[in-house]
Amino acid sequence: MLAKKTSPAISGSVALGQDAAASDGPGASSRIDLAVLGLLFLSTMIDGFDMQSLGFLAPLIAKTLDIDVSSFGAVFSVGMVGLALGSILVAQIADRVGRRRALIVTLATIGTLNALTAFIQSREQLIVLRFLTSLGLGGALPTLAALTAEHTPVRFRQIALCLLFAAIPAGGLVASLVGGVILPLWGWPSVFLVGGGAPILIALLVFVRLPSSAPTERTAPVAGRRPFRALFSGGRWRVTLPLWVAYFMSLLVLYFISNWIPSLLTQASLPAALGVAAIASFSMGGIVGTILQGPLLTRFGATKPVLAEFLVLLALVLALGSLPLTALSVKILTFFIGWMLQGAQAGLNAFTATQYSPENRTTALGWGLANGRMGSIIGAMLGGIALEAGLKPHFILLLTGFPVALGLAAFALVAAARRTDTAQLQ
Repeated sequence: MLAKKTSPAISGSVALGQDAAASDGPGASSRIDLAVLGLLFLSTMIDGFDMQSLGFLAPLIAKTLDIDVSSFGAVFSVGMVGLALGSILVAQIADRVGRRRALIVTLATIGTLNALTAFIQSREQLIVLRFLTSLGLGGALPTLAALTAEHTPVRFRQIALCLLFAAIPAGGLVASLVGGVILPLWGWPSVFLVGGGAPILIALLVFVRLPSSAPTERTAPVAGRRPFRALFSGGRWRVTLPLWVAYFMSLLVLYFISNWIPSLLTQASLPAALGVAAIASFSMGGIVGTILQGPLLTRFGATKPVLAEFLVLLALVLALGSLPLTALSVKILTFFIGWMLQGAQAGLNAFTATQYSPENRTTALGWGLANGRMGSIIGAMLGGIALEAGLKPHFILLLTGFPVALGLAAFALVAAARRTDTAQLQ
């Protein structure tokens, strides 16, 4: 039997055309441990809980500190920067010292900083604590995705990863429910105390229940010692660079829509209530898209669903910018835009978690998400810039198709690189 040839472009790393899961080695998970996956899901909910709670607490905190709520722009911005830096720094540390250990420390740190936030006396204190908390949150997500990949059998890995990312909007929903109960009783500091106690409790559960025998915890391969360099070695730059562009563009569009759709609809002389309904439709579509992405990736592979979602997303965004806007058309279009956009984002995360080698998986996810966080900062700013420039709402929505098209083109390059290297392995 002839041995398969490996091209120089992919030597020293998992081939681009392969699922890296297949190379996890004999220590990789061969069965589903629902308790472990549930624990990782709970850990991921912390991200959604934290981000959502700050949004609805901002007016109450501003009143307590006797500042204008508009000054919270700096608080939100520094949080985004912290998320981006955390995705890079903590992820690389996790690949070096072990993901279980990194997750325990990160969760405990997030909990402590959230609890301290309940006692702030100034906006400056809030900014510092939000930056530090966001560093931990940014690093936790790629670590959790890598751990999920390690502890899930190959045949269920795509589904498990997409369900993991559905935990983020689920955490936001829990934040709204918890806030509705405890805010009238104990005020906004109580939400931060809950947001502090929960990660510390989960860190203890991770220490007790999460196995420490994953392959990357037991060994220290040479590639794992330089995880960032490995993202580009052996020709992997042909996947890594366009993948980063796809991350950047998808989160730019996601944050642009979630932040500015209500204002754009109001500018188009539509009722303010429709803006709220549009965000609700967008969020519901996102949850559906994230949950369904796993079965799609399992059935059709790692690239076709994401390419199709970017293409359909482009058509939907152009429709939103060109068709007459009514209550029905806005709700339908934003639902499916949320479906395609957040489905594609979940697909990018699952793709990254399975296409890079186990030793560099957290670093790959961290840098991908960091580029996405940079895009989210730009997306959150673009609506204001466009409106200040006097552009009409319909034209702004049409322009949103440009970053979607760039994301589609970038991921098409990723797919082409995988096809090329698959052919070289034949």
